Amino acid sequence: MKTNNIIIFLMLLSLGCTPDRFLIRHSNEAPIDGFIMQNIDSVDVRIDQSIIISSGGVIAVRKIPLTEQNFDMTIELLEGTGADFYFKTAIDKFKEHPNLMLNLNTSSTELFENNNLITKVDSIKLIQKTKGRLHIRNTGNRFLITYNCDTVKYGTTKVENSEFLIIKPHESSKLKLGNISIEEEDYIDYFLPEKK
Repeated sequence: MKTNNIIIFLMLLSLGCTPDRFLIRHSNEAPIDGFIMQNIDSVDVRIDQSIIISSGGVIAVRKIPLTEQNFDMTIELLEGTGADFYFKTAIDKFKEHPNLMLNLNTSSTELFENNNLITKVDSIKLIQKTKGRLHIRNTGNRFLITYNCDTVKYGTTKVENSEFLIIKPHESSKLKLGNISIEEEDYIDYFLPEKK
């Protein structure tokens, strides 16, 4: 507990007056650390802990020291077609770094592993001005992605874990992220078929 308090204090101290960093706090838990990676004017971190992000903006969120995490948030598409969600990637040069990328849009949902399409689900899509819940569970080489409790993909990957979830709206798109939560992932072996 003492170590966590020291880490939180150092994070807060380092934030000082840094306009490209933000924290999301939930009661007594360690805060979610956020970075505005691109176009600071396209990101609005609201007093209610929600984030409005427009095209041209890119953000990354994490909870120190987690690399196996359970990302959970509501998404409301205010304008445009959707957004890309990168996980199991590095914050530096995230598009070139090995990653899993979820393209959640108004016509379908697609999941790419290192730029190769591995899943496309036409029945799972964003609807403008309607809130939905995105849940990404990530542990070891396993992951589970759901949107509004519908499974996009569960499976395994050779892409290694990292601590970040990176969010990038599509061209001319604007979305509101709310109820953002990042928790330590308990191992999700149960959702994969058992080996016989």
